Amino acid sequence: MQWGFSAYSCLTKVILIWRLYALYNQSKPILYVLMGLLIPIVALYIAVDVFLWSRPSAISMQEITITPNIKYCTAFFHVGPMLAIYTSIPVICYDILLVVLAITLLVKHLKERKELRMKPNTYIVLIVRYHVIYFVL
Repeated sequence: MQWGFSAYSCLTKVILIWRLYALYNQSKPILYVLMGLLIPIVALYIAVDVFLWSRPSAISMQEITITPNIKYCTAFFHVGPMLAIYTSIPVICYDILLVVLAITLLVKHLKERKELRMKPNTYIVLIVRYHVIYFVL
């Protein structure tokens, strides 16, 4: 629970960058820009994790009794919502950039294929579809 969400989020962003790199014909500038922008995001995740999990007063565990035989253990954060709001803004902007790049490429691809009266490449449509699904979820 401690760093798992941050590691999962960084891993998914690396996968999305890898896909965009492939879709943009292995363009080095795209790769350098996206990885250069990812490094501050990773640093932000690490800083927030260190801040949250290094202070014992920031988190407490509470046991909730649902029935006499079933107990549920949950974490309560005592930091306030402002930390989550301010740290999520750069992450959301980065996700928007990734999905805009994917949709831009798809629109360009569909226009080219329409002019040639060909069906769109299934793999490009599939990759962009998964980019959009990841962004929405």
